[in-house]
Amino acid sequence: MEKPENRNPRVRFAPSPTGEPHLGNLRTALFNWLYARGCGGKFVLRIDDTDLSRTAPGAEQAILESLRWLGLPWDEGPAGFDGAGPAGEFGPYRQSERLGIYRKYLDQLLSKGAAYPCFCTEEQLELERAAAIKSGKAYRYSGRCRSVPPGEQEKLLAAGECHSLRLKVLPQPLRFRDLVRGEMNANANEIGEFIIRRSDGIPTYNLACVTDDYLMKISLVIRAEDHLYNTFSQLLLYKSLGFEPPEFAHLPLILGLDRKPLSKREQAGSIRSFQQKGYLPEALVNYLALLGFSHPEAKEFLAKDELVKSFKLDRVSKSAAVSDLARLDWLNKKHLRALSARELLVRSENFFRAAGVLTEKYEPRWTEAAVDSFKENVTRLDELPDWMKIYTERPEPEAVKKLLASAAEPEKILDRFLEQVVRMDDKKADEALFEPLVGSFGKKQVFTALRQALTGRGRGPELIALINILGKQEVAERIKAAKLALER
Repeated sequence: MEKPENRNPRVRFAPSPTGEPHLGNLRTALFNWLYARGCGGKFVLRIDDTDLSRTAPGAEQAILESLRWLGLPWDEGPAGFDGAGPAGEFGPYRQSERLGIYRKYLDQLLSKGAAYPCFCTEEQLELERAAAIKSGKAYRYSGRCRSVPPGEQEKLLAAGECHSLRLKVLPQPLRFRDLVRGEMNANANEIGEFIIRRSDGIPTYNLACVTDDYLMKISLVIRAEDHLYNTFSQLLLYKSLGFEPPEFAHLPLILGLDRKPLSKREQAGSIRSFQQKGYLPEALVNYLALLGFSHPEAKEFLAKDELVKSFKLDRVSKSAAVSDLARLDWLNKKHLRALSARELLVRSENFFRAAGVLTEKYEPRWTEAAVDSFKENVTRLDELPDWMKIYTERPEPEAVKKLLASAAEPEKILDRFLEQVVRMDDKKADEALFEPLVGSFGKKQVFTALRQALTGRGRGPELIALINILGKQEVAERIKAAKLALER
């Protein structure tokens, strides 16, 4: 029997603003969003920016813009989904603005003896690491500062000695039930006494994360599998702070076709780069969802509302997901075909402008008919302007001549067809227009020669649609130009 999902959960997406968000980041955001929407919960956006040295200018804005473009509205966060001020009652939603909150809980850990100051220099710690490596053991902090006598400790602190804070860790079993991976077990001995506040006074990721998730009432943490080790450390912090931990679900890693973890280059750099290449947000959402999740009916082409209805954590795989951008192309083509020509024109406006194709010069019905004639051939939005040029620009004579050079009897086909066009009345072209030529030269030979003459390309829209959209006069002019090209 399928386990029912928690109702009204609070989940969060908590990226670090160290660069442009990429596939892995946004897959995590999407799974949290789908879970929240499917269970009537809240999707919280928090910016985990305590490591100010790694914070990149513009990175937070890129995160917000990527979520907006993908259509993943957050319910609480540092800014409203519509771009207004902070939203939610558990802010601030940037960790850099919560440092005073963390100090309170760090002091609490110190006062109850659950944490201690560590005066070890980086050089001393490096010697410990080197010794562990030489002995073939995993490095664990030796705990030397844990045994510093209280009197000496007080003198060092009073003298302003540089120090970090570490959590006291007692040997104990650690376990939790992962909602994707099942029962997970470790021992505190394997973790060691880790730093919870750096020597610069800034709390580490684990301390800030635990404190925020508790205070923001996060009930389920859905994140990537590479955070699994952090979870055990965080369970120790939850216990030391007297907090009830949330549930956890760790998503499978995303691998390339070579079965190795994706580099940023393989992920095409960022979500913004997919947008700039003309991918549709609904296609990218569909693709991201399939990186680890499988529909109960094995469907692949899925709209967002279908994903919300079908998404369950027990449908998330434990095995790594493989990113294949050919699959994204296939999905993008399917989603693109589902859009009307008018919607495609709106969405590709920037691409048309960049290519110098001014669609506003033409009647909307005409441009929509043109898009309808070739949208089955298009994979991405950035391809639309080049296809539209078939209608808005006459082909280059040299391109026409080169293509027709390999055709059989092109002059006769063009002559006969021009006669047919001249005799055309105001009715739309249909198969009858080609019957005399097809009977003499064969359908493939006729259609290929005419398409090449009219477009200067080896492939193009369906021929009857092409002729009807261009119109009788333009078709005649292009056939005459093709005849002249052959004579040169």
